[in-house]
Amino acid sequence: MRQTNVDALKALAAVGVISLHVGLYPEFSPTVGSLIRSSFRWCVPFFFMASGYFLADGRTIFPRSIHDRTAKIATIFIIANIAFLPFLLLRKTGIDGLELKIFVEGTNYHLWYLSAFIISLFVLHLLKSGDFTAATIVLSIAILVAYIAANYVMVLKPTAAQLVDVIRELIGIPLMVAGAMFHRLEGWKAKHFAILLLLGIAILALEIALIASAGGRAGDAQFLLSSFLLPAGMLGLALHSAPVFPGFLGQLGDKESLGLYIYHPVFILVFKKLSPDQGLLCWVFTASITLGLLMAGRRMMPSLRNLADGDLSPFHKRTVMQRDTQEPPTQAVPALTDGTG
Repeated sequence: MRQTNVDALKALAAVGVISLHVGLYPEFSPTVGSLIRSSFRWCVPFFFMASGYFLADGRTIFPRSIHDRTAKIATIFIIANIAFLPFLLLRKTGIDGLELKIFVEGTNYHLWYLSAFIISLFVLHLLKSGDFTAATIVLSIAILVAYIAANYVMVLKPTAAQLVDVIRELIGIPLMVAGAMFHRLEGWKAKHFAILLLLGIAILALEIALIASAGGRAGDAQFLLSSFLLPAGMLGLALHSAPVFPGFLGQLGDKESLGLYIYHPVFILVFKKLSPDQGLLCWVFTASITLGLLMAGRRMMPSLRNLADGDLSPFHKRTVMQRDTQEPPTQAVPALTDGTG
């Protein structure tokens, strides 16, 4: 059963991710630009948490069978990497500029999410097969603390960016475990998650002030403590509240949020060629054009859109049909009679 609130938040999160990729908002002061970026750092963690909740078996902190989901995400990852490879070759001035890490992080900066998703599913599957529940929780806490700490260091010392990128590939593990643990919070109600959300907002304001006082910009951090608390509060509220978002927004989140996340950088590049000094307009333009083309593609080229969504079933069906047409027809077996005619 679909959760309209969660699907709607996925749509908003996908639009929010675009705000992180359009640049520093040069039309505003550095403080305002950093505030915009910091305010949407909850978006990618929300995707991981929501996936952890819906993939969980409801009894443990682990996902159910991962084979279909892993195959789908891997297909999307391969197709997206092929789509962005020309842009990478242009930036790297040819194939000689490529690095091996693209096989993990992808051919564009934002595709790390897909590889991190696959890594998280694989690691959690291994931990589940060994029944390492306690070890998984300890590992999740360690990754979470290490990633937050590395981001704090990075905003003050940019040389730590490589460490952040390494730990980032594992951040899906604690976030998906956190999402799965929502099944165990039976005593929690909407008011508890509202408090958690308000706490996340308060801590976000504190983190922005703290980093600014140290001479850094919170908007440059990929993940802070508030980046964990905010999506947790939002997911909890969405799951424990009556539908509050319009149905069409939920449908957009269900059908188009992942495509919006994957293909929006193309239109950021287009806009930056036209007007490099407009961050807010770039955000609006990119979200509108990407979403419009995704919806048009689903109507006009459904097979291609299904493939981009990792759905290979039409091709499986075509293969089966071709195999069936190549096989000779089975001859009918004459019916046995009793000789009466």
